Amino acid sequence: MKKNLLKNLCEITDYIHPRSHLVLGLDFDGTLVPIQDISSSVFLENKMRTLLDVLSKKENITIAIISGRSLDDLIEKVGLDNVVYAGNHGLNIRGPGLRKIDVKALQKQPILEKAFGLCKNLTRKFPDIFIEDKTLTFAIHYRNLNLKKTHELHSSLKSIVSELGDLVIKTGKCIFEIYPAVETNKYTALSWVTSQIGNDTNIGKIYLGDDDTDEDVFRSLKDGIGVNVGQKENSCSNYFLRDPIEVEEFLSWLGQCDFGLSTIVQKY
Repeated sequence: MKKNLLKNLCEITDYIHPRSHLVLGLDFDGTLVPIQDISSSVFLENKMRTLLDVLSKKENITIAIISGRSLDDLIEKVGLDNVVYAGNHGLNIRGPGLRKIDVKALQKQPILEKAFGLCKNLTRKFPDIFIEDKTLTFAIHYRNLNLKKTHELHSSLKSIVSELGDLVIKTGKCIFEIYPAVETNKYTALSWVTSQIGNDTNIGKIYLGDDDTDEDVFRSLKDGIGVNVGQKENSCSNYFLRDPIEVEEFLSWLGQCDFGLSTIVQKY
C-alpha cells in the first residue's frame, strides 16, 4: 500500500538533503488544479501560483510543469517566467534558456491532420464529444458519453489510427489523445530537463502527477520519488497525495524548508 507523502516528510528530507539540486516535476490538471468538465475553464489559484513562484526562484530547485496541454495553453494558465514548461506530454519544451521540440513529431503532422479530419466526422455519430486541437496532438473529450458509447468511440479511433499508421492513442480521464508514434513522453521530458542542469549525477528528482500518462514517469524514475495524486490503486509511484489541496500543502512545506542541499549549482 502506498504511503501518504505528507505523513512521511522525514523520508523526503533524507532524500533531498544530500542532493546538489532538485528537479520538481509537476503535472497540471488534477495535480496543480482540480479536473474540470471544460478544460478551458480551469485556472490556477493565486496561492498555488505564489508557492510555485517561491520555489522556482530558489537557486537549487528547478520547476518543470509537464502536461498534455499545448505549450502555449500551459504557459498562459501558469504565467510564471522562471519555470520550465513541457506541453503535449513533452513534445514541446520551453523555459529560461531552454527550447526543444520533437522533430519526429513535426514530421508526422500531415498524418495527424488526416486523423483530425476523420475524427471530426465522428461528431455526427457521437455529438457529445469535443475535439481539441493541440497542434502537435489532438484530444477527444468524452465525459458526457455512457460506457457503451465510450467503447464504440474507442473502437472507431483504433480503426482510424490503424489505417493511417504512425499514430498512437493515449488514454486519460475521460479523454482519448491522438499522438504521433514517437519515443517522447513525460519521463523523457523530465530527463531532458534534468540533463540541461549539468553533468552532476547528484541531482534529485520528485514528480507529482495524477494521470495515466504520468505512469511513464513513475515506472522509469528509479533514482527519484514518484507521487500519485488521487490514490490510484495500481500506480507505480512511491507515495500518494489525495488531491491538489494536499499538493499545495506539500509545496508549502517544501518552500519553507532549508535543506542545506550539499552544493549549489548554477541553473542551466
